[in-house]
Amino acid sequence: MRLLVFAHRGEAQTFLKELSLKSHPKMNDLYISEEIAILLCSEGLLSSVSKLSFALGKLDNCHDVINFGICGALESSIKVGSIHRARTIYAEDEFKSYSQNEHDSIDLITAKSRALTSAQAEKLNVVAQLVDREAWGLAHVCKEYGVDFQAIKLVSDHITDAEICQLIKDQAEVYSDKLYDYYQRELNQNKEAQSEVAAKIFSHPEFYFTVSQKRQFNNLLSALSQKEGLNEEDLELDQFIQLDLLPKQRAKLLCDWMTKRLYPFKSMVQEKLEELTSEMKTYGAEFKFDKNLEKSSYQFQVLIESEQAQNHMGDLLKKFPWNKFEKIMKGDFNV
Repeated sequence: MRLLVFAHRGEAQTFLKELSLKSHPKMNDLYISEEIAILLCSEGLLSSVSKLSFALGKLDNCHDVINFGICGALESSIKVGSIHRARTIYAEDEFKSYSQNEHDSIDLITAKSRALTSAQAEKLNVVAQLVDREAWGLAHVCKEYGVDFQAIKLVSDHITDAEICQLIKDQAEVYSDKLYDYYQRELNQNKEAQSEVAAKIFSHPEFYFTVSQKRQFNNLLSALSQKEGLNEEDLELDQFIQLDLLPKQRAKLLCDWMTKRLYPFKSMVQEKLEELTSEMKTYGAEFKFDKNLEKSSYQFQVLIESEQAQNHMGDLLKKFPWNKFEKIMKGDFNV
């Protein structure tokens, strides 16, 4: 079994979404399947040592541990967003170090506390170029258990006197996506095929695709290519690039456009259903319709926090036009 270790849930969020894992019944923050597991170890040497030791005691035949996560750069020449396999892992005020079999030329030091100032960076940079809060503790435990270990880190920032903690938190999904892409590309034997068109668009600076959007895009592109011989020019990217949107919003709009092109009737039904339920959705209601849009039924869910809200939502639900709903589900859009 392979164990992937992250300090925080934000760094692991894409892995938790994409991998079929279940929570361990005897340990919080440990998620398992037959071949892979994920551990959230929290920050700091003490926490990383204790949690990994406990997790390895619960797992059968764990043959290697990989620590994924973000780190700070202690040198300005190291690019933010770059990913590195640490060569040697040091700890602040600790003599022992740990080297990895597969690595690049960059070393990592685990600090006793968060490195937030230029003065701290200068002190730690004497030893290494990157800094984190947990890798050395994890490496120490793996050495004691005789388990292979490597640390793979994404550079989130340069250590300066500026406050960047909130920025890092806001970018957690982006960082997790990048780490998951690296894992799929470099370490996972079941690599997903990717066309040249998809690879080109995924690297386009005006678009940002999450991991799930990449899968959706690949599926849509494959289906449209088979259906109508769709190529890159047919995607008409300029119509999305010209819009004043964030790269992530453009990617969603592109996938929506491809979905409508592939399933015009289904897309029309969904648009009409959106119009029908829009008022209740503004008050927090959620609707779930039949996956294949074949049955005239829906699930309705809403959070009620007052009698007034209950009465208001009740009135809206009573006014829900069931006859129109049935006609839409049968393809009659003249409602």
